[in-house]
Amino acid sequence: MHLDGTNGQTTTIPDSSTQAATLSTFFGASLSTTQQKFGPTSLFVNGGVANVGGSSISNFAFGSGNFTVEAWAWWDGVSATNFPGIVAFWPGFSGDEMWSLVWNRGSTPATLAFNWSTDGSSFSNSVATSGAYTPAASTWIAYACDRSGNTFRLYVNGAVVATTTATDTIFTGGSGDCTVGNWGNTDSENWGGYVDEVRVTKGIARYAGAYTPATSAFPNC
Repeated sequence: MHLDGTNGQTTTIPDSSTQAATLSTFFGASLSTTQQKFGPTSLFVNGGVANVGGSSISNFAFGSGNFTVEAWAWWDGVSATNFPGIVAFWPGFSGDEMWSLVWNRGSTPATLAFNWSTDGSSFSNSVATSGAYTPAASTWIAYACDRSGNTFRLYVNGAVVATTTATDTIFTGGSGDCTVGNWGNTDSENWGGYVDEVRVTKGIARYAGAYTPATSAFPNC
């Protein structure tokens, strides 16, 4: 999802993949021309959430396979809830929780993490920074997590900031929607700022090590 459209747009934001899903926003989130990494707009999610609808849940159900979850995010340096989410399939309902890319601001230390559940009802494991993490304010940052075999890697601007090994099978029976700019389908735990260029790839670890972030929008796929 390039998150391109018109200023203030809140519905039918297109997915440029072959899945042809759509993004709809709630609680005040909308496309904005105020900040953007690539293209005319990005998603403003300070206080809101965006749901990916019309796409098969199986696209986000990774199981024990390889995957890559990535996005660009811009934090305003002021607004932040306890656990600001970037991209997630973690609706907050028992039995639906699969994974989340999130800044654990409410924890001590405040880590950046990719969390997952093996049973759909509780947090099971994560790959997370070992020390405190606070994003640089008012700048675009590339965030990503991928899995290659049993190795999970977490990235900031292409640098590997955490690695863990696990044989876990991530829960695949969730229902609901993938969310952007929040880790749950709610107006809480939103990313305080903007999100752009969201890409979820099932079956492929795109990086499996340090990489150079894209200098243009992701290609349609």
